[in-house]
Amino acid sequence: MSMITGASIYAFAVMLAAFLTGIALGSLIFRRYFDRLRSPQAAYGLGLAFLGLLAMGTMLSFSMLPGLFVTLIKTFGLQGSTVVLGAMVVSFLAMLGPTLVLGALFPLVVRSSDVPGGDTSRVVADVYFVNTIGSASGAFAAGFLMIPILGLQATMSLLMAINFLTAALILFWQQQWTGRTRMVLGGGLVAAAALVIAFPPFWDARRMTTGVYYTPDQQITFGIPLEPYEDLEIEELLYYRDGLNTTVSIHRSPGGVNLRLGGKPDASLGDMSTQTLSGHIPMVFGPPAKKALVIGYASGVTTGSVSLYEPERVDVVELEPAVMEASRYFDPYNHAPQENPRVRVIVDDGRSFLSTTEEIYDVIISEPSNPWISGASNLFTQEYFELARERLAPDGRLLQWIQLYGMDGEALQSVWRAVRSEFRYVYGFLANTDDVDFLMLATNTPLALDDLPRWETIPEAAREDMRRVHVFSTADLWSLMQITPEEIDLLIGDFDGPVNTDDSMFVELRAPWTIYNDAFEHLGQIERFEDGVLGILEEGEIAALPPRLLGELAHSYMTARRNQRIAESMLKRAVASGRTSAAAATVAEAALRDQTIDPEARRARAFQILDESLSVDPGDVTASSLRARLRYNAGDLQGAFADASAALAMDPLRFPVQQLRVRIIGAMGHAREAWAEAQKLLGRNFAELHSSLWSDAAPAAAASGDLEAARDAIMRYLAVNPHAEQEWRILAQIHRDMGNQGASVVADANAERARRNMTALMHRSALRQAMFGSAARSIPVLESVVERDPSNVRARTELEKLRRGEKL
Repeated sequence: MSMITGASIYAFAVMLAAFLTGIALGSLIFRRYFDRLRSPQAAYGLGLAFLGLLAMGTMLSFSMLPGLFVTLIKTFGLQGSTVVLGAMVVSFLAMLGPTLVLGALFPLVVRSSDVPGGDTSRVVADVYFVNTIGSASGAFAAGFLMIPILGLQATMSLLMAINFLTAALILFWQQQWTGRTRMVLGGGLVAAAALVIAFPPFWDARRMTTGVYYTPDQQITFGIPLEPYEDLEIEELLYYRDGLNTTVSIHRSPGGVNLRLGGKPDASLGDMSTQTLSGHIPMVFGPPAKKALVIGYASGVTTGSVSLYEPERVDVVELEPAVMEASRYFDPYNHAPQENPRVRVIVDDGRSFLSTTEEIYDVIISEPSNPWISGASNLFTQEYFELARERLAPDGRLLQWIQLYGMDGEALQSVWRAVRSEFRYVYGFLANTDDVDFLMLATNTPLALDDLPRWETIPEAAREDMRRVHVFSTADLWSLMQITPEEIDLLIGDFDGPVNTDDSMFVELRAPWTIYNDAFEHLGQIERFEDGVLGILEEGEIAALPPRLLGELAHSYMTARRNQRIAESMLKRAVASGRTSAAAATVAEAALRDQTIDPEARRARAFQILDESLSVDPGDVTASSLRARLRYNAGDLQGAFADASAALAMDPLRFPVQQLRVRIIGAMGHAREAWAEAQKLLGRNFAELHSSLWSDAAPAAAASGDLEAARDAIMRYLAVNPHAEQEWRILAQIHRDMGNQGASVVADANAERARRNMTALMHRSALRQAMFGSAARSIPVLESVVERDPSNVRARTELEKLRRGEKL
């Protein structure tokens, strides 16, 4: 049920309310009829049989409940209160029937056990005793044995069969009935039990794990279907298991592999930056760490990143054993930490482990699920952070993940205050200013200049791991820090609400009501600061930094972190300390973003800045890379090749420049050389995260005559990006060159489907904006839909309505 309603405290409260209401009403409504029954035992048997039928009907209806939840969202709006309403409606619909019968059965058992002249109070006490023992034993057996071993659906089928068999046994022994009647009823129920075991009434596991409560707006199709592709399955359920604590599933969908817990995505290739950097940041900011603890395994990417520093030991605490099994699907991306002898996996609750272990760690990384989820919420309280502090070495540090989405300012600040109450120095990290995952590095020993990482001192395996998330240098590492401890104090200074504690449960109770809030409010607060990493240094230390490093910092804050305010502040310092090509590259990037002049003038200005700077200071990888890209876009292939080669001579492993050079060489007509370059790049296992590498490699392979490799490369790209029309066209041409006419026709047909599907997705997005966002955002998307498909009468009509200010 929680896969439909969510796992918040309110969802569980509503489920419990539905259960207790049904039992109470069942007892209240039916008890008045029991004294009239001639054979209460027979009625009890029939009641058990009816309960089994209702349970079967409930299982069959589960696949329809997500659609009902979406309908409620469409009707009442995308807001937290609708989630609670949806949980209430779904819970009562699914549970009311069976619980009414359960409520009726209890007094019926009492009536069946009572005899004239007997001690009724003793009978009631005995029934209560047996019922309590049975309920406790059943809960234990189902939760700890049957569901983990058999799965939820098989357990439900087995219990229904037991229900039918018990009812059959009771009815068969009703001596007041004829043998024929007993045989018919008992035999029918035995047959029903056999059918339930042989043909269990399964629900659609894929539909149940869509996380409908989490992204209900994404489930709304508006009657605009997507066409299936021939010979390509774009949505695939790779793994499904009902674990001890939650349902764990692995899905392959557009964008790659993702792990879902209770239907909600908890790890994916799309948030690789957060998972990877959560492991690297605490290992490189501060003194070397010998022992690390990771709370929450999920995909294993964070643990794998930590293990690359070869600490003495990495302890991983994971609550759900099925997660460890499912995470194997991420082994191509996580460095297979379960095979690493330094990694010790502990199946336990993270907080329980912290409260009982005697170990002291240099680094603790806490990356639990969302704080609105019941059970995970106590990993965001002051008491939890106190436990973490007590298990850290004096100069140890805690890396705590917290979401910026789905929370209002009060809830977020409540967590920040909880961390700050236990740690004197809290640093804030973001991969970029569009990121919704905030990483807090908390310590009671301030970071000094010597504690900041130097790229050249980091193990090569760790550097290669960071390159895949676009971290290539000391400056890229330093620029990850966007908030200093003083700025954290300013962010929470105006908040007079409670600290998030076990007793207040402030976030657990508040966050479910704001589950659909976006992160813009919080990002705006964070972007008001301008010091960045230099805010933790003294002026003398800043003055002693190399001018090139300051220029690279400015460029990294502008391009990698997309923090304009810090970049501009950093650029002033860089220019003041000495003009370098790194600083010039930042000025050129700013010129390219200047919307006050036309695009051609912007490009001319950027070229002028880079040409002047590189003529004086040619040894800068950032400036050379930028000019290579600009020259390639302008059609100057020889100049682009020279700049890209110069950049790679300075940094041979900067893969975006390698990828650009593959494109340049291919455009120059040197197919074999381009394919050789592409193969080197693909050998670094980056393409699974950056699928455009496959699409760049395919034409080079085809032009060099390696058609099978070209076909395989483009298919790898389409597996992640199935709606890419151009790549389907490339595949069709490859098949024609191979002489596979049938496959070529299929690929061309899929290209047409991709165009229509992309138009359909844009149409859905526009209507979603109109329903939950604003007409102003919807109108330009609808204009694009009409431009792509002029015959789309519906989109044209909707566009005209929005332009007139009418609602759709």
